[in-house]
Amino acid sequence: MSIPGARRRPWFASLAVAWAAALVLGAAAAAAGAAPARTRSVLLLVTSQYGLPVSDQFTAAFLERLNGKGLSLSDIYVEYLDLGRNPGPAYQAALMRQLGIKLAHTDPAVIVTVNPQALSMVAALGPDFLPGVPVVTAVTPNPRVAWQGPPRPVLDIPATVDVDGTLSLARKLFPAMRHIVVISGESDHESPYLRRTAAAIDALKANLAVEYTSQLDYEHMLDHVAAMPPDTIALLGPYFHDISGRAFVPAEVAAAVARRANGPTFAFYDAHVHAGLTGGSIASTLDQGRLAGDLAFRIYERRLVPPPVITEYALPYRPTVNWTQAERWGGRLAALPADTVFLERPQTLWQEYKLQVVAASSLILLLTFGVALLAYENRRRKTTSEVLRRQSQALAEYRDRLEEMVTARTHALADAKEEAELANRAKSVFLTTMSHEIRTPLNAVVGFASLLRKRILDPGQRDWATKILASSQHLLAIINDILDLSKIESGKFELLDETFTIGIVVDAVLRLQEQPARAKGLRLSAEIDPALAGPWRGDPMRLRQALLNLVANAVKFTAAGSVRVHVRRLGDTEAGARLRFEVEDTGIGIEPATLARLFQPFQQADSSTTREYGGTGLGLAITRRLAQLMGGDTGVESQPGVGSRFWFDVGLGSAVDASPVSDEPPAPPGQALRRLRQRARGLHVLVVEDQLHNREAATLLLHEAGIVVETVADGAQAVERLTRGGTVLPALVLMDVRMPRMDGLAATRALRERGLRLPIVAMTANAYAEDRESCLAAGMDDFIAKPVAPEALYELLERRLPQPAG
Repeated sequence: MSIPGARRRPWFASLAVAWAAALVLGAAAAAAGAAPARTRSVLLLVTSQYGLPVSDQFTAAFLERLNGKGLSLSDIYVEYLDLGRNPGPAYQAALMRQLGIKLAHTDPAVIVTVNPQALSMVAALGPDFLPGVPVVTAVTPNPRVAWQGPPRPVLDIPATVDVDGTLSLARKLFPAMRHIVVISGESDHESPYLRRTAAAIDALKANLAVEYTSQLDYEHMLDHVAAMPPDTIALLGPYFHDISGRAFVPAEVAAAVARRANGPTFAFYDAHVHAGLTGGSIASTLDQGRLAGDLAFRIYERRLVPPPVITEYALPYRPTVNWTQAERWGGRLAALPADTVFLERPQTLWQEYKLQVVAASSLILLLTFGVALLAYENRRRKTTSEVLRRQSQALAEYRDRLEEMVTARTHALADAKEEAELANRAKSVFLTTMSHEIRTPLNAVVGFASLLRKRILDPGQRDWATKILASSQHLLAIINDILDLSKIESGKFELLDETFTIGIVVDAVLRLQEQPARAKGLRLSAEIDPALAGPWRGDPMRLRQALLNLVANAVKFTAAGSVRVHVRRLGDTEAGARLRFEVEDTGIGIEPATLARLFQPFQQADSSTTREYGGTGLGLAITRRLAQLMGGDTGVESQPGVGSRFWFDVGLGSAVDASPVSDEPPAPPGQALRRLRQRARGLHVLVVEDQLHNREAATLLLHEAGIVVETVADGAQAVERLTRGGTVLPALVLMDVRMPRMDGLAATRALRERGLRLPIVAMTANAYAEDRESCLAAGMDDFIAKPVAPEALYELLERRLPQPAG
């Protein structure tokens, strides 16, 4: 803006004298001692004092850009001139003397000014202040000032307010507005803003009532905006002084207006929108600082020589809206343009938890790789055991002829055997640890994925959550297969002896494969000998596992046609009968040369099978081991391109005198949750879990049933919470087993010793039968393995939570 020379020249003339004196003093000081070498630098002059958000944002972005380009902060001089609060000549003279001393031994390559007063000061000093140095100016409404002496090259980053764009944004958000209150103070440099505002409102050609606050003091202005009618918006300009002459910080005025205004208020600076106003058409102050840093650096490196005129570098104005404030006043957010910048926009559930899901999935991939390495090592150790067996046979052949040699070899064999047993025990410990460490993060993945699939409305994102859940369940199946095979081979696998019916086992398998078969258009059916309808004794879970491996393979390798299950009686045994389970398919078939190795661990027909269909090659091996443990064996007949028939035999005990067993299928998913919501809403459950993500997943799953949740991070905290006098005990405790300080078993024993009889349920990644027995022996009432399936958790809670009174 133009500065009248007659009004400004006297105190600027005194500043010029002070500047010259400072240079003379600096030269004299240099002559008195060793004069340091002059270095190139950048000078930033900020009109205001430190603490004004607009100037501070600009300065921070400017310094960050120069420092990021490799310029040392010691070569950047930043001066807060504080001219607004100290306009007198004496202050200005002292300021320029100090500045002259600071710059006596440096050679500024460029001057950057922020706000109009700093530019006016440089213009008034003329050739007495760093003659010929170009100027980059920003946050200056008008860079055309009265220069003393020849004008300098000026690179201008315009800072005019976009009144037209802001009014357009306001009309898009609030088309029913009928009144406008223009908030402004009373000062010389605000009058251009008022003129532009009046012109922009007139250009709307709308019947709008306009009020100006420039003739009100600060308190009456706030009272006025607090009483605005409902169809009114406010425009907040640069508010520096009110009519009484009091000085204000515009950002503080913006915050006060945001608290008091009875309607949406629009502004022209991003710092003011951040203070709580509704929005505006804004050229970012941070972007202005970065652009000024780029221009200053190019001049500093002599890659840019500014022309001897004013050159403009305009930044685009972008609509910026505070989402919370726009919703508060009923703004039409859907009417805003696509490039609108939103502040305080609420996150979706997927945005809030996607980092946790991605991180957990990455961890699972790493752990899966570790399990694969472990499987390879297991096979290598098995080969070592075979070598040891052959060495033992060789020792037996030499025993008669070379007794001393045999003795020596016997000792060596004993050492090797002990080492192998130690390695096998270490492997078992490692497998147990790996199972726990994999199941623990997998529990959070399954829980969050189940919740995301329920809550996400977007079909694409819901499909991603479904795929995450399916992949987690597939990974769990692989881990279970590897651990089961290891336990079978180590002789630690024990079968259950329960009463069941063949029909419910077969029906459970068909239900699990019903969806994959329907997706491929396959006919899935079963034929069971009617004579087998009665109850039997054995291990129904392992029988179902063996049959599921065969049916799942048949569905996987059959593109069209059918998969059929046959169950028939082969003959009688002392305890009961020998039964055969057969699975026939119309799939791809198998070459005769590869049939012999199908039931070996990690084997498939050929490498292309793995590439096309996936899988680990463990299913058939586990089926053979289970059949052998149940007194039977496995076999296969196949013809390439026609289909295959896999079978296994088992011996089952007769249960003629047992109570009848129901063949009714399990209840559909979701019923347990619905029943639980009816009877458990408001009940209190304590979750004891050291892993943060697992606590969050358990809390969200319990909230689905309307249960009030409290969490603690270890057993010691649980004991302290439950034994504290005068507190209300929860209806049930979900207790992790492995935790720091005090584990779940020790915590349960401590609670039982103190007489607390409330239900305690183990929720742990230790998933074997011996783990269940350890939990029950410690005093726990029930057991659920991680990863916890939501439906299984709800069924357990339905069993264990107390019945409602009445």
